[in-house]
Amino acid sequence: MNITLVDDTLYIDGNDAGSLTHALTNFPAQYDALWGIMATKVTGVGLLETELIRVKGELADLTADNEKLRREAALVPGLQAELETLRAASPCFNPRVISPSEFRARFTDEQLTAIATWAMSDSTVSVFLIKLATAQSIDLDSPNTRAALAYIDASVPIDWTLF
Repeated sequence: MNITLVDDTLYIDGNDAGSLTHALTNFPAQYDALWGIMATKVTGVGLLETELIRVKGELADLTADNEKLRREAALVPGLQAELETLRAASPCFNPRVISPSEFRARFTDEQLTAIATWAMSDSTVSVFLIKLATAQSIDLDSPNTRAALAYIDASVPIDWTLF
């Protein structure tokens, strides 16, 4: 490949490549060679070298950031396991006490529709839904929760393995 500079126009293999910006945009594979020819033939070489150093510095920073993200991502599984160990050891943590949204997620959409429809004609189901909507948490082992689930199961079969 032959790169030459005549006046302010670059020529690559005898073809007009236009300005430096145009050449860098349209001939990315020749990036280093273009910078080299410009640095030796254009006035203001110091500015070009400074720009080249800045661009290479940004690339180095991006590479370092990428490596840092990879190292941090590798730590996540270990941190998750440590969190689970701490949760299990904590006297405050009980996996059988869940949020109302976690409780609702154990029902299918069809079951929730059937329960909501049933609540319009059954005050016991209606009260259950009101308590569910206002609860901070649901204790799956609570006698009240078990009784409510058994009542619902009589008309809307539920998968007890989820509770």
